Amino acid sequence: MDKNMIEISLMGRSYQLACPPDQHERVRELAVMVEEKMRLAISSSQGTVGEVRLLLLAALMLADEVVEAKASQDKFIAQERSNLSDEENMLVTAVEHLSQRINSIASRIEPH
Repeated sequence: MDKNMIEISLMGRSYQLACPPDQHERVRELAVMVEEKMRLAISSSQGTVGEVRLLLLAALMLADEVVEAKASQDKFIAQERSNLSDEENMLVTAVEHLSQRINSIASRIEPH
């Protein structure tokens, strides 16, 4: 087999894919994830499910996980930005307070 090809197995069926050699292990790991979702789809469905439908259900489950992870990440980033804004506001308040104190001290030492 060509070094730029990899063979994976899903539910006992082999597939050959073009893939750079440095990505072979990653593709095998991803194939395991897909097969796990396919098995989950079988266990949660009633009756016989065709291969295409299994792949579709597995893809939808994985896409759902990606969307959930992205939403969680977006929420975390927004919260961190909010925290940063709070910290920036505290710094602005502190600088304003220091500026008032400097002006107060300066007015006491300036000749009238």
